[in-house]
Amino acid sequence: MRTLFYNGNIISKGRVFPGMVLTNNGIIENIYQAPFALPLADKMVDLQEAYLAPGFVDTHIHGFGGFGTDTGGGYEDLLKMSKLLLATGVIAFCPTIYPAKLEDMVNTLKNLSQAAGKEEGAKIIGFHLEGPFISPKKPGALLPQDIQPVNIEAMQKIYEAAQGKIAAMTVAPELDNMEFLVEFAKEHDIVLQAGHTDATYEQAQAGAVHGITHVTHLFNAMRDFTWTLEQLKWVSYVSLLQTPQGLYLVARGKADDGFKEKVSSANLPILCSEKDTVIEWIEAGVN
Repeated sequence: MRTLFYNGNIISKGRVFPGMVLTNNGIIENIYQAPFALPLADKMVDLQEAYLAPGFVDTHIHGFGGFGTDTGGGYEDLLKMSKLLLATGVIAFCPTIYPAKLEDMVNTLKNLSQAAGKEEGAKIIGFHLEGPFISPKKPGALLPQDIQPVNIEAMQKIYEAAQGKIAAMTVAPELDNMEFLVEFAKEHDIVLQAGHTDATYEQAQAGAVHGITHVTHLFNAMRDFTWTLEQLKWVSYVSLLQTPQGLYLVARGKADDGFKEKVSSANLPILCSEKDTVIEWIEAGVN
């Protein structure tokens, strides 16, 4: 069945414009910018100038609405999160696991993995592991005793406990034997993200070359900015990153992927912002 959503403000490809969206059996067939003749459809939905946006995909979330990966409710908590998240515009998410002792992580993932395929709201893409292979120098809110050196045998057990449902993992690029974890991730389609790291610029760059191409909570639980005489050429750049202008650059750098932030707590709401709104807000500070 073809359904036309008309008289709305469409958010698409970094733009907001008056228009309409035509779907066919739940799949977007076309997006029209007003003014445009109404196409034929079996069902017409008047959006009454409401905003119509792509669904959010949350790749790092420990909990929402009082339910979470560490609240003791097991996989049923993830199913409750799924329903609640969909009501906020999140259509898919990666339940995020805190590091713990290997046995505890294995048991947690064996239980939580039962939720996949039973969702009635936002879909579970796979788990995001926030550790345990991160820097003991940058634990942030994580427990230092649960941080571990890279261990592929342990990683294999974690992967099997999750039934292969691991979508992303936060790691510290500078750790010894990280190259073996990178290879494991490539073989199992796991996205690696630099976070909780004390990596130097060179170490982070080397990690990116080998496949650690994403970042977990940028500027948070990372090495402080320190500079030698040879690095003075970067000083103005780094200073810029700590200003509204710097945030503007980060937002513009993410223009193709969108810009979203969230808080990792079962009792706090997710904060999501469409990237143009964020850039508009930042530009006010720049100008």
